[in-house]
Amino acid sequence: MVRHALLPWILALLAVFEGAGAQDLLRLDGPGVTVRYRARHENAAIYCVNQYSEVRHHAEVLIGGQFKAPIIVELSDSAETMIARCAELGVEAVPEWAGGLAIAELRTAFLVVPSPHNYEWGLRRTLVHEVVHLLVADRVGAHPVPRWLDEGVAQVAEGYATANLWLALPVRAFFGWLHPMSKLDERFLTALEVAPALAYVQADSFTRFLEQRVVDGRLARIFDHLARGESIERALYLSTDLTFADLEAMWHGELKSDRTWMPWLCSQVGFGLVVFFMLVLVWPRARRRKAEADARMEQEDALADAEESEDGFPDGRTLRRMTGFEVRRLEEGEDEPRV
Repeated sequence: MVRHALLPWILALLAVFEGAGAQDLLRLDGPGVTVRYRARHENAAIYCVNQYSEVRHHAEVLIGGQFKAPIIVELSDSAETMIARCAELGVEAVPEWAGGLAIAELRTAFLVVPSPHNYEWGLRRTLVHEVVHLLVADRVGAHPVPRWLDEGVAQVAEGYATANLWLALPVRAFFGWLHPMSKLDERFLTALEVAPALAYVQADSFTRFLEQRVVDGRLARIFDHLARGESIERALYLSTDLTFADLEAMWHGELKSDRTWMPWLCSQVGFGLVVFFMLVLVWPRARRRKAEADARMEQEDALADAEESEDGFPDGRTLRRMTGFEVRRLEEGEDEPRV
C-alpha cells in the first residue's frame, strides 16, 4: 500500500528531472506516440512516427490487449548518451551494449539512432523490441513477468536473430550446456556481451516453441493468465496442458534432434585444420627456405666482392645490379650506347 501511495510522487519527481534533461530536445507527435529528438535526427523521428502504427498493431496482435495511453520515444546519439540520459532519470545498470531501453514507469522507449541506411534493420527492430516491452508492462500491470518471456516475446516480434547464435543452440543442447530457463534471467544482466546474446537467442527459441504448443497458437493466452496474477508455471500449464519442466524437456529434445549444426561444425573444423597446417608446416618451411636462399646469395655476393678485377671490371655485387645491356656495353668497351 505504501509503495503504491508513493508511486505518483515518484513519477512526478522523475517527470521534473525528465523535463530538465529534455529541454534541448525537439518533439514530434503522431498517433499514440510522441518522439523526442535532436535536430540532426529529424529523419529518424519521422521514420519512428510513420512506423509506429504498424509496430503497435503487430505487438498488440502478438501479446493481446491494447496500449492504455500514448508512449514516448526518445532518440539518442549513442549508447553512452542513452546511458547518461537514463542516469539522469534514476535508471542505473544499463549495459553498454544496449541499443535501446524501455522504462515502463515513464512509458518511454529510449533508442540509439543507427546510420540512416540501417533504419530498417536497426531502428525499426529496436523500436519493435522496446514497444513490446512497454505493451507487456501495460498488459500484466503489477504482476511479475519472467525476464526470459519478456525478452523472448520481444525477440519474436523483432523477427531476427544472428544465424551463428541460432546454430549454437543445438550444439549447446547436444552437450548439455543450455542454461535452465528458471535461471536464465540472471544471464541478461551479465556485463559481457556474449552471455546476454546467447540468453536472448535461448529466450527467443523457447518462446517460439511455446507459441507452437499453446492451444490456439497465441502467446496472448499466456499473458492473459499472467495478467490475472497466475505464476508463470501455472500460466504455462493452463495454456499448453503441460508443466514448465515438461515443456523445457520437449524443447531440449527438439534442439538435440537438430543436426544442421554438424556440417557447419565440420566445415569450421576443416578450416581450422587448414589454417593449422599452413601455420605449423607450410609457413615455417617457406620462411626457412627463404632464409637459406638469402644466406646463400649473401655468401655468393661476399665471395664475388672479394675478387679483384685486373681490367677494372665491376665486382660481383655491381654486376648483379646491372642489366644485360649495360654488361654487354662494358665488355665491348663502349662509353656511350650504340645507336
